[in-house]
Amino acid sequence: MFGSEILKWEDYETRLDPHNIHPADIISITYDKHKSSGEEIEIYTDGSKINDQVGAAIVVFYYNAEIFNRTIRLSDFATVYQAEVTGIQMALEFMSTIDQWNKINLYTDSLSVLEALNTCKTNQQDILAIKNDILEMSKEKSITLHWIPAHNGIQGNETADSYAKKATTRPNIEKIPKKSFKQLKKCNFQCANTDWQERWASSTTENGRHTEKLMPAVSIHTKKFSHFIVQFLSGLGRFPAYFVRFGRSLNIKCPCGAVGDTLH
Repeated sequence: MFGSEILKWEDYETRLDPHNIHPADIISITYDKHKSSGEEIEIYTDGSKINDQVGAAIVVFYYNAEIFNRTIRLSDFATVYQAEVTGIQMALEFMSTIDQWNKINLYTDSLSVLEALNTCKTNQQDILAIKNDILEMSKEKSITLHWIPAHNGIQGNETADSYAKKATTRPNIEKIPKKSFKQLKKCNFQCANTDWQERWASSTTENGRHTEKLMPAVSIHTKKFSHFIVQFLSGLGRFPAYFVRFGRSLNIKCPCGAVGDTLH
């Protein structure tokens, strides 16, 4: 808890320790970069985020003829990556409903999702679930994953992109994914930074008040200052007021007659 912000662990995705997975259970899903053949069942997936609204979509073609599409709107805090993952999940759900077709080509422009499916070191639960689903379905179907470049004039990809954008405007949110680990770190940082700023601005102790007047905004980005600038910012330096403060001198004034502090 940071101030009034309450972070609940159940709102965030949990990650599995890959070392706890038996080597025999480690799955790697391969993919290629082959273009569409226009044959059999081809499924295109996509995710989109527009004006902080997130959507995912799939579109299914049979010999280049569109036969099915589906769109889903995700929570506004969802990432594009989560939308892309949702697209793959939707495609697998569709595959589970068709028995008459055994050869299926799945296309996505999300290289990050394909790499996550391909690596043996992933610890994301959604990715691990997709791997298991593909492995199970592959016992009866031939499923091939393909990467295709985005916005390259490929009909299926452009259609899926259009549906994904439309999904962001759906009136109701239909899927609330767990917030990502990256979002958790970002939230922690923002909350800690806000707390730090409030303490820095409202402190009643004398320590640091001179520096706060000159640097009112806190920042984790350090700057390299010369020792002269450090003396000026801290108020700790070869100034008459500083020497008087620590009993090194009895004269607090500058030769011009004003108080010889850093601001002078």
